[in-house]
Amino acid sequence: MHGFLVLELDARGRKQPRLRAESGMAPRQLLGVLTVLGLLSVATAHAACDSSSVMFGSPWNPGNPLYIQESSWKTHGNITKINVYAEPESGCLVGLKATYGWQAANARRLGVEKQGEAELPSLDMKLTRDEYFNMARYKFGSCITYFLLETNTGRQLEVGDIHSSGPLQTSRPEWEDGFLAYFKAYTDEPNSSAGVGKLEQLQLVWTSKSCAGEQKQQLAEAILGEARDPAAQRTSAMMQVPSSAVQQPAEAGADAAAGAAVPAEASEAVPP
Repeated sequence: MHGFLVLELDARGRKQPRLRAESGMAPRQLLGVLTVLGLLSVATAHAACDSSSVMFGSPWNPGNPLYIQESSWKTHGNITKINVYAEPESGCLVGLKATYGWQAANARRLGVEKQGEAELPSLDMKLTRDEYFNMARYKFGSCITYFLLETNTGRQLEVGDIHSSGPLQTSRPEWEDGFLAYFKAYTDEPNSSAGVGKLEQLQLVWTSKSCAGEQKQQLAEAILGEARDPAAQRTSAMMQVPSSAVQQPAEAGADAAAGAAVPAEASEAVPP
């Protein structure tokens, strides 16, 4: 073998696999290594294309169910509307509903929107076509006492008491074109009448608009960009990478189970 792979830092400080080829390396052998390198670059880029806040809220209870809305985001599209619900007595955030895509039927709720038979006080924000959430602030202790989301246009959705005890924490994506993709949350054990528990802990998952295009570019450069020999270039033009080799990995079983476990109320339509 006349070549080897190394990990180097890219412009964003992320580790990327790179080929170190020695002279005399056969074109076909070089191209084979480049193909593997391209697939590794795609996997590495996918893993680096999301970041998240801490899981914040009340102290964690191992018996609480976990909900992950990743499948809703992948299926229906980016967040276009958010509703938040707070208890009037405590001021705690006890419910949040995110609409994925532009269909109201694709709203998914975490926590509750009623206290008994009474509707809880709520606030909502509907985004425009070019608007997205790119910053959050929050406070928490025995519950989430303050929560704010801000968009790229400067609009804000705010619930709770900013003067409540505890430090004010901020979360935002790692990239300039980053945005809020979806939520993860724990709720408490549902009571028999409601069938769903209050929101206990919340986590925001951020991603980047440029990630998908960047992955495709890295794969193309890895397969074609390093091959200078005309024979190798002709060979590369004839090569076909199986589609299964570059498909995104299937969602983890835990995520699929969590998506299936979303309460029936979570799929209720919300007013546009």
